Amino acid sequence: MLQSPQAGIIAGKRDYIERLKHNQLLRALRVDKLTLAALEATLHLYENPEKVIQKIPTLRMITLPLAELQQHAQRLSSALKQIKSLKVTTLAGTSQVGGGSYPGYLLPTELVAVTPTTISATKLESKLRISDSPIIVRLEKGQVQFDVRTLQIGDDEKIVRRISQLMRS
Repeated sequence: MLQSPQAGIIAGKRDYIERLKHNQLLRALRVDKLTLAALEATLHLYENPEKVIQKIPTLRMITLPLAELQQHAQRLSSALKQIKSLKVTTLAGTSQVGGGSYPGYLLPTELVAVTPTTISATKLESKLRISDSPIIVRLEKGQVQFDVRTLQIGDDEKIVRRISQLMRS
């Protein structure tokens, strides 16, 4: 899982590479200079493991320790509990890493579950998703669930502000 622009790199024996050079698809599939520059920049990040984890969001998300996720969930939960018309809990869950490099691979995570008391969870999920700055959540068991593993810095404030607006209207 490199987390870089999509680009194929062909490596192998010289005679096989020469055969590929003569294939008519080569021109259509050749990467441009911008893709190569982005790929090079990504590869340079990997020279410093601490830097790469901070610069590539997916790597940062999958390497977060469970204890840190639990603390984050408690902070978000506390902020959401200030909004009337909501029941808020935290619970253990799993995050799916993805389909590319890790199909079906699950990581333990912490979820913040919100149950609105004045509208349905489905309605709240829909309003969050179709807003100008969409917030994507899980909808399970009549709850809107936030997987804190997937949240970026600053997302908590946006979530609290948007849900507060929706619950007032």
